[in-house]
Amino acid sequence: MRRLIRELDEAARWLERQLEQDRWRRYLVYGLVLAAGGLLIWMMILGSTLTGQAQVRDWSIAWLGLDSAEAAGLALTGLLVYRRHAAACPVAAVTATLFALDAWFDVTTSLAGAEWYEALLFAFASEIPLTVLLAGVSVVALRRWKDNQAHAQAPSPAPAQSAQAD
Repeated sequence: MRRLIRELDEAARWLERQLEQDRWRRYLVYGLVLAAGGLLIWMMILGSTLTGQAQVRDWSIAWLGLDSAEAAGLALTGLLVYRRHAAACPVAAVTATLFALDAWFDVTTSLAGAEWYEALLFAFASEIPLTVLLAGVSVVALRRWKDNQAHAQAPSPAPAQSAQAD
């Protein structure tokens, strides 16, 4: 686990160094905007071609995979917060996103009636509160990281000189 945290930290530092260069920042921005545009086109194609129902080969594997990722995200977020590690910010943000997606797909894929109400209950009782909590953890971790960075870069105060009478 320590090795994973160390490698994540090294990868984040490498990316930070790359993004300090304007060229890499431009590439990233252009790439993200291009990917978003492509995704919008893909959404229009899907919206016009998909039917309202789909046959799924194995829902249980899909949901178990999502729940496993959520459990790992919660555990890793807890560990990183405990250690006051900078990686708590992105891990908490990703885990919050997973819970938001879980709520969305639970509600939108459930059958009408009791199953739909059960999905709403789980969404409002657990998944949405966890999403909000984890988003808050992410914001707090980011602020603490920024404060630590500012502290580390601040010049140390000059030693006080005693006033001597002439």
